[in-house]
Amino acid sequence: CCMCVSSILWSGFPVIYYFFPYSVTSAQGIPHDINTMHELWNVPTYRKRNKYFSSACLMTLIEELDDSVPEKAELQATVERLTTAYTEMSNKYHAEKHANPQNSLVLD
Repeated sequence: CCMCVSSILWSGFPVIYYFFPYSVTSAQGIPHDINTMHELWNVPTYRKRNKYFSSACLMTLIEELDDSVPEKAELQATVERLTTAYTEMSNKYHAEKHANPQNSLVLD
């Protein structure tokens, strides 16, 4: 998210790895990061390589592994498990967000 990437930048990490790309979170109905960047800076996303850091998506790196890498199948299974869990949490969030009196729905 915008806040996370800014905090990581200020911490001085030269490389940032993230799991879900914006296409996945947007498909899950949680496009807040993309919407924030567009509304604040009129950009679709942050630059993945810039003078402060470079970033890479773990899902992409796993898919790009050669099939001869013995851990690839296990990593792909982990991606599937995490994606399923994220989908379940996203569905729960969407089903309950309007009924939650503590949800301000600022970014809804």
